[in-house]
Amino acid sequence: MELIITEKDNAARRIAEILSEGSASTERRNGVNVYRWGDKRVVGLSGHVVGVDFPPEYSDWRDVEPKELIYADVTKEPTQENIVTTLQQLARRADEAVIATDYDREGELIGKEAYELIRAETDIPISRVRFSSITDREVTEAFADPDDVDFDLAAAGEARQIIDLVWGAALTRFLSLSARQLGNDFISVGRVQSPTLKLIVDREREIQAFEPEAYWELFADLAKNGSSFEAQYFYDDDGTEAERVWDESEADAAFADLTSVDAATVTSVRRRTREDSPPTPFKTTAFISAASSLGYSAQRAMSIAEDLYTAGYITYPRTDNTVYPEDLEEDALLDAFVGSPTFGEDAESLLEQDELVATEGDEETTDHPPIHPTGELPARSELSDAEWEIFELVVRRFRHGRGGRHLGAPARRRRRRRPLAEGQRQAPGRARLPRRLPLLQCQREPRPRRRGGRGTGHHRSQTGGQGDPATPQIRPVAAHRDHGGAWGRNEVDETQYYREIVR
Repeated sequence: MELIITEKDNAARRIAEILSEGSASTERRNGVNVYRWGDKRVVGLSGHVVGVDFPPEYSDWRDVEPKELIYADVTKEPTQENIVTTLQQLARRADEAVIATDYDREGELIGKEAYELIRAETDIPISRVRFSSITDREVTEAFADPDDVDFDLAAAGEARQIIDLVWGAALTRFLSLSARQLGNDFISVGRVQSPTLKLIVDREREIQAFEPEAYWELFADLAKNGSSFEAQYFYDDDGTEAERVWDESEADAAFADLTSVDAATVTSVRRRTREDSPPTPFKTTAFISAASSLGYSAQRAMSIAEDLYTAGYITYPRTDNTVYPEDLEEDALLDAFVGSPTFGEDAESLLEQDELVATEGDEETTDHPPIHPTGELPARSELSDAEWEIFELVVRRFRHGRGGRHLGAPARRRRRRRPLAEGQRQAPGRARLPRRLPLLQCQREPRPRRRGGRGTGHHRSQTGGQGDPATPQIRPVAAHRDHGGAWGRNEVDETQYYREIVR
């Protein structure tokens, strides 16, 4: 019997479906799914099924000095006993085993753990297969050319695991004992959580130290031949166009000047072309950042991406690579989207180009490619709304357009800028205002604009041509506070932050 071990149950089901060509059945052992066809069995782990810990003699916090943990032996014990039992039962009956865990450092460590559990029962041959996407082609090719477990890579993952244990346990005990906070009230310290806490506290202190400044912006609704558009007041500030007025008297004067006229005239038009370079391919951090702009937390985005990977729709989502491999067949991947109601038109336009040139970033690794679609296109009904949105994000990044992979020339955007009106007053300078001031009275209610630090700008008018008079409707100068991104909390409780992060 050939035993195949994957990292998770959903990967086991997908691989069994591919290798059996849909003929695999499912049986339950100790509450664990085992997929079978012919003389093959596939079982999925649940990530790490064994964990690291100290021997029992180090368990008493008061009797053991925290520094002793640095030199203590580290043991491994099963954390998922039903899966461990099932794996070892199947191993006793197997003639060979294949490790098919994820293709990264952590996956190699999980594979090594499975290797050791099997070795405790039998000395059958054990091989390793690696793939970056769970598609028919990659899985079939990987099983046709198996390799060995990379024990050096697994050792790197194991070193990280042991450092996490020693660092966290020793410092947690030290701080908790020093503060006399034990039991449920202990102070948790960790290799990752403690630097994260430091970043949060530093940011909170910056927010508390920030002093808001009031400023004013002036907008006008203009109309010409039934077509309306918005214009914004700006002035010359030492050679730089500025929209925010930092002195109330200057804001009053500008407002009075503009409300005293009956028409505005476009006196000049300036055009410029800006070239936007296409984005680099998705690595994990860039993917998480893009998903967050759609409202997904890092954990939620990665969970969805891993589901899409397991289903065979995208490549492995944990990667630092920003360079596509040379053997990537762009034409074949784009062909898969031709005919799609969502992606078909864009795919066809790219395929019509004489040459497809992929962008690339500065980071290149050899384990996984950047995150991209595999060419297996799901029906819209097969995915939830969230899954489809993340899938579409990955596809567009790979292919083109709004945050998509640009295969070809960079995008060009043309802007036009026009002064608001002939003879408008220029404010000579700025003044800092320490408090919020009342809004000026006028015909219409003020409309607050954006908040943030200095230096952000607004487009001026959106339509119209040179020499066109337009009827203005001037809105008031609106007072705002420059909040600098404040979160709205008045004080920081560092202990509470600790507890929240621990949870």
